[in-house]
Amino acid sequence: MASLSSNGGPTQRRRRRKAKGTKSVLAKLEESLKDGDFYSALQMYKTLLSRTSPKEVKNARHIAEEGTIKLLEFGYSKAATELGKQFITDYLIEFKILVDEDVIQTICNIANKYPAKDIDAQQDKLLFLNEAIDWTKKHDKSNPRGTPTLHLVTATTYFSLGDFNNASTHFLFSSSPKQHAKFLLFLGKRGFKGERDLFILRVVLQFLALENIKDASQTFNAWKEDAVGIETPATHLCDFLIRASKRGQSAAPLFALLEQRYRPTLKRDDAFSHYMSMIGHKLFGRPKPQMGGMMGMLSQMLGF
Repeated sequence: MASLSSNGGPTQRRRRRKAKGTKSVLAKLEESLKDGDFYSALQMYKTLLSRTSPKEVKNARHIAEEGTIKLLEFGYSKAATELGKQFITDYLIEFKILVDEDVIQTICNIANKYPAKDIDAQQDKLLFLNEAIDWTKKHDKSNPRGTPTLHLVTATTYFSLGDFNNASTHFLFSSSPKQHAKFLLFLGKRGFKGERDLFILRVVLQFLALENIKDASQTFNAWKEDAVGIETPATHLCDFLIRASKRGQSAAPLFALLEQRYRPTLKRDDAFSHYMSMIGHKLFGRPKPQMGGMMGMLSQMLGF
């Protein structure tokens, strides 16, 4: 009886065989990487990941992080991205793994290892991050538009590449008022001096259209701290709209008054009136606006 118990049951024997097989594959991996055979290394990492059950999230995280980072260290950005995307699509999405801090940290650890000065590698990083954001949209119940931490990493990456349009979109969902405000101030300095106030007005309108009064207020306040000397009708409108929004539908008459009084300011950008229509519906009880044309495009951008 003693000899039988020392060998363990069928489950334990399977675990030992799996551990032995994994150890053997890892040894071959090291050899492949040292020999420059990144294709074989990638296939072995992918095999290990495909053998990992949905109950072994920690192990899957370890394989994905170790594999992608090693491939990146050897300069194999596209191979690393392929493995990273497999972790997202074939593991996290396939097995409907819920978002948690550990998995988000693994994704950030991988993203941070892409070489900052290599433009192609940074583009690969964005492919990986956008896949990760798509996963969080499906499995982060608190953030249906995606986990803010990943939006922030993605926003700063687009910013570093000079893609300000995509950076703007991701900053909007990053829940990072101070970083967002600094980005808006940067954009203001690049444009005409008389248009610096438009950047913060646009963002406040977008936040309110998303019913995100908290980030509208915090981003505006953070922007004001550094935007010394910029006080215009546009900034006044930001302030009044945020205050009215905090009061809810009881402030609908005030919203209508602001819309009328600040009409010249709202005409400075064709999109502003469309955002106001969304805000009127979402926060002040107005009928839902028609979603064709520019309204449809803006709604799609904001994830409505």
